[in-house]
Amino acid sequence: MGISKRFGRISTELEQIPDDEPVFLIRASDRGSIAGLDAYLALCSSMGDDQERLDNIQQAREFFRVWQSESKDAERRDDQHR
Repeated sequence: MGISKRFGRISTELEQIPDDEPVFLIRASDRGSIAGLDAYLALCSSMGDDQERLDNIQQAREFFRVWQSESKDAERRDDQHR
């Protein structure tokens, strides 16, 4: 379980995160989410991260893209989450 200043404690099913480790969460409804994933993918690629991590980022990007194309909530702005 990690902790986010915005969302509080965040738990995961597949990987353990220490209780005191900060995490940053990007939601598909966040206006800059796909651009953020693109930038993160480019950074991880330039730093030589393994293909599994790059594939996971690309998969998340595709999930976000599909959700945004199908969801009525996709136009929410970042400032509406606060």
